[in-house]
Amino acid sequence: MSVFEFLFPIVAESSSSIEEISNLTEGQKKNAKDSSNRNASTPNGNGNAADQDVEMQDSSDLSDGGPDSGATSEAGSAAGSSTKRSASRSQSLRRKAQAKSREISRSNAASIRKAAADLRRLEEEVNKFDRRLEAIEREFRKLLGCIRVKPMGKDRFHNRIWWFDGLGSGTLVASGGGTVWSTGRVFIQGPSELDRDLLDKREVEDGDVKKRRLEEEGVDGMLGVSEWAAYSEPEQVEELVAWLNTKGIRENALKNNMTKWMSHITPGVRKRLTVRTCFVRKPRLAHVQTF
Repeated sequence: MSVFEFLFPIVAESSSSIEEISNLTEGQKKNAKDSSNRNASTPNGNGNAADQDVEMQDSSDLSDGGPDSGATSEAGSAAGSSTKRSASRSQSLRRKAQAKSREISRSNAASIRKAAADLRRLEEEVNKFDRRLEAIEREFRKLLGCIRVKPMGKDRFHNRIWWFDGLGSGTLVASGGGTVWSTGRVFIQGPSELDRDLLDKREVEDGDVKKRRLEEEGVDGMLGVSEWAAYSEPEQVEELVAWLNTKGIRENALKNNMTKWMSHITPGVRKRLTVRTCFVRKPRLAHVQTF
């Protein structure tokens, strides 16, 4: 129930009471005037003095408003004070809610900043461990090459892929962080005699091994037993990695191994080409004397 709905009946009742009081007062004044005129016509002038006093007293009582008027004014003041208290309470609750909301926002912002700082710290630690792991793998590769050199893997036609950089006393990264290369190439060796026998059996069973080798490797790319070839350009190495099929067991292992070392293979191949280009001498032209 709103304040207006509460006060409207009281104000209407007060207005009707005031109108009644004013009507009664005018009637009393008129009666008093008639009585005074009658007393003036009386010889002693005291005929209705008591009645006049009573009538004047009643009119004075009516002019004061009576008990109903006082109750109405008290109810109006009580309603006004109740409205003020409600407004003050609403403002207080609103200020408390705003303060709590600001506090929650500050707390959330502090949590986000702390989480971001922790994430950056963890990323730095992960990068540090990755660099350390890469250094360990380079050292392991160097020491492993002193005992027994193994190929990086085999493709679907049993060709073995070799990469000799970083083996033995060689290194892959210089002291200043530059690229160091030994051969700067990726070598491919033809299948062994045992692998050749397996390919011949597959040819007898399926009858499409030679056809597939011609389509995928080409005439120049089909290597025999103990035959070697090399990839000397970065694009050739990337094409080889893209050609490998991850559904095969051998090629999946080979692709993973080459992908792991591609950050060193490609820069080594590219640097070898750069060095060779710098040291290639142009042929001298014979001096021709014209007459």
